[in-house]
Amino acid sequence: MTAGAGPSVATCLPVGSDADLTWVRKRIRQTAARLGFGLVQLTKLVTAASELARNTLVHGGGGHVEITPVERGGARGLRLSFVDGGPGIRDVELAMTDGYTSGDGLGLGLSGARRLVHEFELDTEPGRGTTVTVVAWTADVPAARSGGAMTGARDIPVHDPVLVRDVRPATGGAGTPARLDAHRTAVAAPAAVPAHPPAGPAS
Repeated sequence: MTAGAGPSVATCLPVGSDADLTWVRKRIRQTAARLGFGLVQLTKLVTAASELARNTLVHGGGGHVEITPVERGGARGLRLSFVDGGPGIRDVELAMTDGYTSGDGLGLGLSGARRLVHEFELDTEPGRGTTVTVVAWTADVPAARSGGAMTGARDIPVHDPVLVRDVRPATGGAGTPARLDAHRTAVAAPAAVPAHPPAGPAS
């Protein structure tokens, strides 16, 4: 469990019901606002997160999301990892096609969610589940170091006054979900243009 009394790095929330989806959106909005996201970029991030969280619930059978403030080259951002143990994505190329959607989410599809964030990564394998990781930055996109779009981002502590449940499975060491590496797609999305968070209930 992430203690509310001190600094925290990653927050892990369950995605197992429509009520969880509402809470996940609220927590992401709160955290992004606390990091200094402007209204436009915050709206884009929450919209993308809503699509990815619903995919986790509907197509993955539920899972969890990790919410991690990050820093690279003095710029602040937010990394979101949506993890499920469902059937996985059999046709990644089709799933990433512009305009393709299953019809069960917000109509954005994975490609639409990708366009709303700065960095996008998809790990999936049929029969073993899917992990989608995205990063959005508060302003201009800082240059990534060699090794991929996600490389070089450092986790940063952010004071979090809300108690949350940590539902990360005890796999992969130190409670971190094991990564799916049979099929890995990393895409840097086009840079997006750079509120006060609502008070949320304790969970």
